Amino acid sequence: MDPSADLVDSFKLEAKTLSDCTLQARYRSFTNLEIINKRFTQRVMQRWSKIKELGSDNSNEIWLEIEDDGFARAVKKLPKWTYQWNELEYRREIAASAVLSRYKQHFVQFYGWYEGPEDVYLAMKYFDLGDLEQYMDRQLSLLQIKLIIRQLLEGLCIMHRNGFTHRDLKPQNILVEKDNPYIWVKIGDFGITKRVPQDGTSLRTAIGSSGYMAPEVLGYHDEESSKYTNAVDLWSLGCICHRLLTMQPPFANPTKMMQYCYGGTKLPIEALRRDNDEDVAFVKMLLMVNPSERYTAERALQSTWFDSLRSQESLHGAQCQSQSQDELPCKIEAPNNNWAVAIVAAIVMAVVIAYVMAIVLGWCTHLQLLKIGIVALLILSFLLAALRSQPSSIGASAANSQYLMIFPEPKILMSYGGMLVFYITFGCFVCYKGIEP
Repeated sequence: MDPSADLVDSFKLEAKTLSDCTLQARYRSFTNLEIINKRFTQRVMQRWSKIKELGSDNSNEIWLEIEDDGFARAVKKLPKWTYQWNELEYRREIAASAVLSRYKQHFVQFYGWYEGPEDVYLAMKYFDLGDLEQYMDRQLSLLQIKLIIRQLLEGLCIMHRNGFTHRDLKPQNILVEKDNPYIWVKIGDFGITKRVPQDGTSLRTAIGSSGYMAPEVLGYHDEESSKYTNAVDLWSLGCICHRLLTMQPPFANPTKMMQYCYGGTKLPIEALRRDNDEDVAFVKMLLMVNPSERYTAERALQSTWFDSLRSQESLHGAQCQSQSQDELPCKIEAPNNNWAVAIVAAIVMAVVIAYVMAIVLGWCTHLQLLKIGIVALLILSFLLAALRSQPSSIGASAANSQYLMIFPEPKILMSYGGMLVFYITFGCFVCYKGIEP
């Protein structure tokens, strides 16, 4: 039995796809104040409207969906017919997304998956800044380039320790979370990611993207050319690093790469030399033809190439530390709920000021002030109870909790309304029908 089957099933969402939207079930829990310590679960349907297509890869489409309250997510469609030869292929991508999503600082957050009669859909975090490709032809600072490469190396370390090989690392599969003051990225698209057992088993399928495929994948390395390991990810990273440093790929065409792999030419380093020899040495170790001589992700992180970055961090650590905020999905035009807190604070201040003025000016007797204070406290307790009774997501869809509401559900609100009417009636009776001093 596949050990990842339970994990994949735990991320499955209750959803139905329509032509213009997706209807997804969500479960919320709440506490009813009338029954002490009793929690209830409510099933509600969320409507996610399809806004626009974000891109496509072969037969896979990716589009933007926005929920009625403004939260956004990206949805990737996997046609089932493309996996008929192996029904476990799409579950492999789901398993990789689920496992790596735990490391939110380095990988795209995965919310879950659902299926229709002909397709499987993967819901994930939406990045409005796009992917790294749009930054590849810009003249970035050396500090920024080192930050990007280190983030990718940290992600590859996690992948390789968990037995995953990405096999398609390229700028289009690296999403940009923020770009000011520094660019922070996350690794995504695990469509051809494969998990290899810890017994040293090699990969065989020649797969990847042109311009980033390692020599052993293409058969340019004559030592067991049909097999390769996670070292292919480091070659891809070397190509990315070269492009960031020089704004051009290391090999102009496949022929140039083949000549380099067979020893006909040396690694083109002319463009790199405009920076310094450390850049040349680092890129060389990532682009070694023999995978056994190539840097591993952990060894690359220890390279002296990052010494200047570590020195900068020791002086300006706050600016160079990742500020990932991936716990909540992206929200477009999210409403600001601070007004509710402001209202409660204003009520408290008004009550206090009125109380002080009443005492100073002698508007009321002390007993009347006490009665009014009791009513004010009862009303305030209702407001605080309403604010504290925010429903939260539970169950399988807890991983993609969307938001916390300020006010409770209508049925609960009606219950609170009844309590408020009772409090006001009781307070009025105490104040105006009570015994005067």
